[in-house]
Amino acid sequence: QALVSFVIDSNDMIQRFVAGCHQFVFSLHGPLYFVMVASTPEPYPALIRQLNMMHAQIVFHLTGNVAKIFEKKAGFDLRHLLGGTDDTVRSLVRNMNNNPA
Repeated sequence: QALVSFVIDSNDMIQRFVAGCHQFVFSLHGPLYFVMVASTPEPYPALIRQLNMMHAQIVFHLTGNVAKIFEKKAGFDLRHLLGGTDDTVRSLVRNMNNNPA
């Protein structure tokens, strides 16, 4: 959350930065911020595709009312709305680790 806050506070659209052997990749989808920390040599476009797949999976589980919630509370933590989807999301992350492209 601190990284996302830093990006928001700086009024910057940081897409990625590298620190040592880690890439920090940011993707904004409406009110949702996605952050990936990768220690693999994957190219930036492959990492963005993975974040887009994660976004699609999360949107699949949410209803249209979520946009209204974010309009009223920009910092709303939607994790509790994703209850019961942990296994699906973890499976997607595991699959991306094994087959990143």
